[in-house]
Amino acid sequence: MIDGWNHIPYSELLSFIGIDDYIHLWNANLDQPDSAIRSLGRLLSLEETKRAERFHFEKHRNRFIVCHGLLRVLLSQYTGIEPACLQILNGQKGKPALSKMHNDKDIRFNLSYSKNVSLIAITRAREIGVDIEYNSRSSDCEQIIGNFFSEKEKQFFYTQTEKSKTDTFFKLWTKKEALVKALGVGLFIPLDSFDISLLDCEIVTLPSVEGFSENKSLWQVNVLDSLAEFNASWAIEV
Repeated sequence: MIDGWNHIPYSELLSFIGIDDYIHLWNANLDQPDSAIRSLGRLLSLEETKRAERFHFEKHRNRFIVCHGLLRVLLSQYTGIEPACLQILNGQKGKPALSKMHNDKDIRFNLSYSKNVSLIAITRAREIGVDIEYNSRSSDCEQIIGNFFSEKEKQFFYTQTEKSKTDTFFKLWTKKEALVKALGVGLFIPLDSFDISLLDCEIVTLPSVEGFSENKSLWQVNVLDSLAEFNASWAIEV
């Protein structure tokens, strides 16, 4: 736990999940009163503010503000730098990262949010990724499975009962998303080029990706089952 955590602003909005001394997962309800939204909005960079303004619906705009404002509050506690002063950059493949000027502790992070709940992962010296999905979301599971999943994953899916297919889909999907977000390559790596199982924790070997060294080919991928009504997973460099 962060020293002095109970004394910082907005601590009542965040919940600490774990996992250990080197991997911290936080979550928050993004539907907050106007006063909190205004305060957190003042912490955002100009670029983040512009991104927030692109949302058509106020609800979605406010959730973006709260999520990214709370990320800055958290990163401030790990780095000792004021939230509004932190410089968050996009890496070569688009993954957000702290600028080296503000990151002498080699803090790595990732965030995801779905509906009104966010998930933020923070660690040191190893890449990490998270994904969260509202499990009652309407989606065309079979079309996504057909387009983006490997043959082995399709077998996992199609051998399930109709009742369990949706849960199976979201478990596989969040694990795959957390993994590619950890690597930071997004669409640069085909999602059907590697296999994810239904295990709650596994080691996955990724194919080589241009621009990344081979020591980033092994990843631990984990299911997070402590968030009611949501499926979530996190992945970290081994």
